[in-house]
Amino acid sequence: EALPTCGSTTGQLNSVWYRYTPGTDGTATFDALGSTFDTVMSLWTGAGYPLTNVACNDDRLVGSGLTSLISDFAVTGGTTYWIRIASYGTTGGTVN
Repeated sequence: EALPTCGSTTGQLNSVWYRYTPGTDGTATFDALGSTFDTVMSLWTGAGYPLTNVACNDDRLVGSGLTSLISDFAVTGGTTYWIRIASYGTTGGTVN
């Protein structure tokens, strides 16, 4: 499985992928707040393996929790973005 440019690259065992294709250019925010485990979120582009990692976050702001946040990310209309939310370590839980 593809590994992002942030977080532990050896302990991300549990993950879920989402697909997002905006209709127009703009900015987007991806937030895992409310998830019940320590998350690592990464954004990817591409049509197949290997995908290209374009953004990554392991823990929002220092001292404000262990879930991930990628905010004000510039998106291009018609481009498919793959969002990977993975556990930091071997824990898992509910993704919000």
